Amino acid sequence: MDNMVDNLERFALGNVITENDAVIIEPNVDDVTLSLEDYSRFKYGDGAVSRLYGAAIARHLVPLCIEIEGPRDLYVTSSAYKIARPASASLIEPFVGMAQAVTHVYGSRTRIVPFKINRANLTDGDYAAMTAEERDKVMEQNGLTLPKGIDIEDKHVIAIDDIRVTGAHEVSIDALLRKMGADLVTHAYILDVPNGKSNPTLEARINQSSIQDINDLIEVASVKHFAANARFGKRILIERPDDIKKFVDSVSVRITSRILNDAIGDGLDEMDCYKNGFSALINAFAERVIPHFD
Repeated sequence: MDNMVDNLERFALGNVITENDAVIIEPNVDDVTLSLEDYSRFKYGDGAVSRLYGAAIARHLVPLCIEIEGPRDLYVTSSAYKIARPASASLIEPFVGMAQAVTHVYGSRTRIVPFKINRANLTDGDYAAMTAEERDKVMEQNGLTLPKGIDIEDKHVIAIDDIRVTGAHEVSIDALLRKMGADLVTHAYILDVPNGKSNPTLEARINQSSIQDINDLIEVASVKHFAANARFGKRILIERPDDIKKFVDSVSVRITSRILNDAIGDGLDEMDCYKNGFSALINAFAERVIPHFD
C-alpha cells in the first residue's frame, strides 16, 4: 500500500490531488468507493457514510497491525473534542466493530480499546477555511488531555481523523499521545492531501461539495443514521434567521435540542460569530415546542 510506511505511522483510504481547477480522489484500496459528495455528507453527519468509512479503515489497517505485532491491544481515538463530537468520532464505532471481527478471523486475542481525547479550548471559526499558520496557532491553544483512567503507556494507538491537509492536527495529537507514553502511533485518515500546506483552504471546498444551503442541511438531517456533529451545529448557527427557523420546523425536536446542548456545552452561545444564530435557533425552538394558548 503506497501510503503505508514500514512502521505504520500513517494510513489513508485515498489521496486528494488537484488538476487545473478540478479536485480528484485517488483511492489507495480497491474495494472502497470514495467521492467528494459522500465525504461532504459524512462531514455533516451522514452516519451511513461514516459506517462505510470506519469499517473500511479497520478492514485494511488492522490486519497489518496484527501481522506485525501479534496479540497486542490496539487503542483507538478520534479528533479531540469537548462536548460536540467531530465527524471523525462517528468513525470509531464502525471501526471498533469491524476491527474486532478482523481479529476474530485472524484468530488473534487483540482487544480494541476506544478512548476520547479531551479538548479544552475551541476555535470560533471554520478550521477547514484557515491558512496553515492559523491552523498551527489553533493547535497550540487546544489544551488537549486524556481522561482520567486512560493509560496508553507502551501501547499502540490508532488516531483516526477524516482528512490530513497541513499536518498541524496530526502533530498536535501525536505529541500528546507520545507524551502520555504511547510507543507507536498510527494516524489513519479517509483522505490525505499530500500537498495540502500549499492550499489548506482546499479542505473547505471539499467539505461543501454536497452542502450548499439550508435545504441540503435539512436533507442530511433527515437521513436514517444522521448524527449532529460540531461542523453541522456551527453551520446552522451562521445561517440567516429565517433559514434557521425553516430548519427547526423541518427536523425533529431531538436534533435541534442536541445542537442547542452542544452549542451551550462548547460555549458557542458566547462567541460573537455564533451569538445571533444561537438566539435565532433557541427562539425558533421555543416557538415549536411551547404550546400557544389563545
